[in-house]
Amino acid sequence: MPTKLRSLDKALPLVGAKLAQVEALRDKWPPSGNMTENINRIKELVQETRSYLNRISLATPFSGRGHIELRSPRNAEDMKALTAIDLLLSVEERPPKVDHGGGDQMFVLYLGSKDSSGDYIGMAIRRKVLLCVYKLGGVIHQVETSQIKTSNFHHVVFQRVYQDAEVNITADFMSPWPLHHTPKRYRSNTLSGILHLDPQHTAFYVGGYPDDFNPPLELRFPKYRGYMKLSYINDQPLSLYNYKHAVNMDSDLRALTYVPAKKTVKKEN
Repeated sequence: MPTKLRSLDKALPLVGAKLAQVEALRDKWPPSGNMTENINRIKELVQETRSYLNRISLATPFSGRGHIELRSPRNAEDMKALTAIDLLLSVEERPPKVDHGGGDQMFVLYLGSKDSSGDYIGMAIRRKVLLCVYKLGGVIHQVETSQIKTSNFHHVVFQRVYQDAEVNITADFMSPWPLHHTPKRYRSNTLSGILHLDPQHTAFYVGGYPDDFNPPLELRFPKYRGYMKLSYINDQPLSLYNYKHAVNMDSDLRALTYVPAKKTVKKEN
């Protein structure tokens, strides 16, 4: 790994922590005269830095022991009828000595109510196949997609329009010949099409979840092991380095840059 990238890898989590400290200080300062201008400038710097973090092309490593909690999306109202999630996955095979039958199953992400009783959108790997799950108005919808092979990057685009969904996966995303799988489409016979997310009571967990959180049964799997990068939710860019909390994330595991191949994409027969 180049020296500059190694330094960046170590610095990014610290930048996120410093941002939180700056915001906390800003809220404590009394608004008066030039102080108000300084506070506004700090606010601008915070937003600029967050925007920078959200656009960095780094995939975050997960060791199977930790998780990341992101801030709830600000555009919850826009997500009611439409949700689009763009991410990269590269799964590592679990060592047999710690597998215990869970190597083919991993939690990927959860966005929904903090007590998991309300609406949500989630992803998991079940029997090596990516499963996209969403709950709308008490009705659970599931989309089984394609197999996620170990040690290969997969580009995943999940799109939901009301109660219907489509998932597009491109395997071997970083190779000279990426493979575009046939889109998996799900059409529901229900009319429960609105995603209700209360920003004040929404949790966004990636790679795992806290011990005191009881995830939906469809997502109740071991923590993620491998590399992951979240790119967008709807039109909002995301970065796993711009986190709210990070728990048991191994600092010895370095982030991975990715450069997608710009060659002809093979289609699945």
